[in-house]
Amino acid sequence: MSNQFTTNYLDEKYLQEFYQSKEGFSWAYETLSGYSEFASIRKFELIMSLIKKMKPENILDNGCGGGLFTRSLAKDGFSVVGFDLSLGLLLKIKSSLPAVTPEQGEKLSLIAGNSQRLSFKNNSFSLCLCSEVLEHIPDCEKTIEELSRVLEEDGKAIITVPNLHCYDSLEGRFKIISKILEVINFGRRLLGKEEIYRYGYNTHLHKYTPFQWRKILEKNGLKVTFEHPVFISPYIPQVIKPLKWVERFLYSKDLIFRLQNFVENYLSLVYPFKFLGQLHLFICEKRSLLDE
Repeated sequence: MSNQFTTNYLDEKYLQEFYQSKEGFSWAYETLSGYSEFASIRKFELIMSLIKKMKPENILDNGCGGGLFTRSLAKDGFSVVGFDLSLGLLLKIKSSLPAVTPEQGEKLSLIAGNSQRLSFKNNSFSLCLCSEVLEHIPDCEKTIEELSRVLEEDGKAIITVPNLHCYDSLEGRFKIISKILEVINFGRRLLGKEEIYRYGYNTHLHKYTPFQWRKILEKNGLKVTFEHPVFISPYIPQVIKPLKWVERFLYSKDLIFRLQNFVENYLSLVYPFKFLGQLHLFICEKRSLLDE
């Protein structure tokens, strides 16, 4: 079976077994101890700052994976439900860092299930978080409808997705550094070998631009009120070890990382850079009948 997932991978049973396995869902298990990629660190800081400003009464972390957001939000005093397909992963969350006290743990609930059929009543949450999830789900539009359904009338949704139009990524239309890996994978395909990916698979079923994602969100019950690029910087694949070492060395310096964030905040207002992040963040409201 190919390690390059496509929309032909619509067998729900197969996908459930894949995401239940530690081997298949290895990147989520890595996040039990925190993020290592700087794009993910930037995304985490941005989302946490937004949520602290919003001060929601309760939060659904849909597709919580290793639960870094779930645990961090509970530690900050928020009432949060971590929802994920992988029961095995959920069982590890409460014992992982950042640790939560018994009092904080009372604000944290973990539920296993399918986000195409959320097991919550209508208007249950004041905030729905769905970070790097929609691209993995066969029927992502159904999941968006479900997020809208469980969101309170005046609630907010924060959604992040990969950006097909970022100026450098494995799946982006524009490639700079990652072109090297594309050439390597092309050669491996000619030889009948599997392509190289950090975790063995490319599991993104949906690959869209910010414009396309916005259209999909607004077609399925949400109204976009704000959007922001995340990490306007080249994607450096793990296989290109010398460049990856340079990236880690540079961004491990707090001053350089903060400077990058400062520049990104400025570029996020400037065309075309505001559409060129590795990831793209949307803040949405529940679409009302008046918005139709």
